[in-house]
Amino acid sequence: MSKKTITHVYSGVVLYSLMQYIFLMDIDTIENHTYFFFSHAIDKNVAKKFKHYTQFKDTTKMNPLYRVLYKLKIRFTQYHKYPFLRNANLYAQDHMFGMLLRNRNYSLLEDGPNFLSNSMGKSGYILKLQKERQHKLSSKIEEWLYGPVTIKFFGNNKYCSDIYLTEENTSTVLEGKRVHVKSLEDMWQESTDEKKDYILNKFNVFTEDIIVLSKRSIAFMTQPLVDDGILTNDEYKSLLQKVFSKYNTHKMVIKTHPRDKFAYKKYFPEIEVFDKPIGMQLLALAGVHFERFVTLFSSSVSGLPYKAEIDYFGTQVHPKLFNYYGDIEPKFPCNLLIS
Repeated sequence: MSKKTITHVYSGVVLYSLMQYIFLMDIDTIENHTYFFFSHAIDKNVAKKFKHYTQFKDTTKMNPLYRVLYKLKIRFTQYHKYPFLRNANLYAQDHMFGMLLRNRNYSLLEDGPNFLSNSMGKSGYILKLQKERQHKLSSKIEEWLYGPVTIKFFGNNKYCSDIYLTEENTSTVLEGKRVHVKSLEDMWQESTDEKKDYILNKFNVFTEDIIVLSKRSIAFMTQPLVDDGILTNDEYKSLLQKVFSKYNTHKMVIKTHPRDKFAYKKYFPEIEVFDKPIGMQLLALAGVHFERFVTLFSSSVSGLPYKAEIDYFGTQVHPKLFNYYGDIEPKFPCNLLIS
């Protein structure tokens, strides 16, 4: 590959943004003119489906000194290793590797449905965190080392020129940006059969997956609350026992978040566990339709191309969740089961 042929760059953390990018671009641009920077959270079986990519290590598990050196190496060697970054069109989730973006204009991709409303809305926990950190010395040092986007991420900076959304969001971050809103369903319907097959192949969606999922009517959408250190293993298990007691577990399937490594099969053997890193929105487009979705407070249950009951428990279901995230109100029609 001649790096002169690279005109576009994708930098992402979750499969939702990758799916969004693939919908936005034509196959030739994806295959021959895009370089992909994947976080460790992108499944390797998906990442290797792309010709030109780099997958970064998990910096959260590094000791502090090595983490700093690793990020600085990315910052100061990028023009040598990836000279196309100077002029390429950048499409990114900006909260993980802001040092790649530095002070260049870029387009923001979604972390998930309603992510700006939830994270950067009036009571958004990320916006609150940014305000609390902006005057701290540690933040000033981090900004000096890695660039301004590292501190003012989720589009909350002057370098984010465009924001691509799959549904309307509410946030002051949207002010002054070029905002593009198009649902996944509309993009799917506008795609050719060739493009649809291409997308399903990239995300390893197979007929047997559709058959297994179609046998269940209730889907529980997980979040990596143990992996992210919010709840302990025992706290999360007890919380799930409380939630699952409200349903016929033999009709349920647990659809795991890509970063969620909790041992669901060990603790809930009667429930089907679907742990392939495939977004529910893409499965819905492929024909998998559930009657009911259940979630603690994940936005992944929104933006589906069909109507279904949604049971939403909210962060108040556990004091640690409420203390960490605040009160995350759903931005979509649902049954509020806040206890």
